[in-house]
Amino acid sequence: DFLASMGFLEIERKRIVKARDLLLASLRLRPVDTEVRIYAALMCMECGEEETARELLRIWKLWVNATDANLQVELAGLLARLGENTECEVLLRANLDDPHSGNMARTRLVLLLERFNRLDEARQLLAQLPSAEAIQEPALRGEIIEAQAVVAARDKDVSHARRMLENLLEVPGAERWQTTTWFLLAKLCDKLGDYAACMEYLRLAHASQMKIAAQLVPELIEPSANPLHITNFHVTAEQFRQWKP
Repeated sequence: DFLASMGFLEIERKRIVKARDLLLASLRLRPVDTEVRIYAALMCMECGEEETARELLRIWKLWVNATDANLQVELAGLLARLGENTECEVLLRANLDDPHSGNMARTRLVLLLERFNRLDEARQLLAQLPSAEAIQEPALRGEIIEAQAVVAARDKDVSHARRMLENLLEVPGAERWQTTTWFLLAKLCDKLGDYAACMEYLRLAHASQMKIAAQLVPELIEPSANPLHITNFHVTAEQFRQWKP
């Protein structure tokens, strides 16, 4: 489908608004396409449209078994972002033994468990993963390194965690996880007392976020723009008449 293909291309180009619009248009033509539905929901989340994403995934349990394992892992990540952590964990655990998606499912489960302070479980799963150097696929290699780094940081090996993340920024395809990595590095550098590096990583991360925000609110990048003006509130004529400043 041309619309879906263009939508996925725009995702690669990080043009989230165009990607969202193209994928939603494709979904209107083929509502049973679960891959398009999952990535359309992801783009809605990136655009701050959580309720639209939630609606797109509302009956996911009815169609999840018809999707391949890789898409189920992507769906699990979306469920976590929507606050459905139990469902996310169940779906990830269901894919741990899959020959194609098992390592990605295990990696994301490590990150989920670390976030909820279930560190013993996270360490156990992390030990089952192959070394990042043995992985050819860039996205999986990057997520394994991230999982290793966040667990190392929790184990007080902050310097080692920093080195791993800085090395991660040097590998091919690093632009996929740059923003997240910069924020993680800023946190680690703050712990290490390297405040200059902390501020530089924060600058890079926020600049990256502003590129995304400018797609949603183009007037943000105008020279005269108010930097706090990030959305428009639409009101009816009646609401405006009753508005008391």
